[in-house]
Amino acid sequence: MTNKTGDEWERPPRSTWDEGSGQSSLAKTGVIAVVVLLLLMAGAYMFVIPRMEVLVKTRYFESFGPTISVDAKIENTGNVRLENIEFTLAILDEQDHILENLSKKVAYLDGFSTQAIDSIGFKGDHYQIYTLLITIRFNAGGKTYYQSYSHVTDSSMNILYEDWIRA
Repeated sequence: MTNKTGDEWERPPRSTWDEGSGQSSLAKTGVIAVVVLLLLMAGAYMFVIPRMEVLVKTRYFESFGPTISVDAKIENTGNVRLENIEFTLAILDEQDHILENLSKKVAYLDGFSTQAIDSIGFKGDHYQIYTLLITIRFNAGGKTYYQSYSHVTDSSMNILYEDWIRA
């Protein structure tokens, strides 16, 4: 490259840029092969290899009136079928008295699906702290899983709790 007037550089002829075209087509083929391999591996992970992942989402929210509500749902984000699901949600006040409780049984939940649980509504004081006790029990892949969670509310009006079970 020759210097014309200080900072301006002369561009080389176009023919010298195309000399490595054989290597660039090999590189493109290699990149395509790697992308296809990654897609096959991701597909095997998602659909072929048995994977048990369950997400329990519980949402606590206060309205402007005296009503406080708690919703829950179970998301099977894995590809293994869940069977004989037993879900329990209890709400306790600061003195550990049970204010409300809910039990729900679900026969099965296929992979990549969601089951909503009934909502609990109760009259409560927005300035009081509550404890949410959540238990879930189910069978998957020939094993029985049991998990218990405890969440304490704070001064927030809306809280989302996410609890994972992975195996």
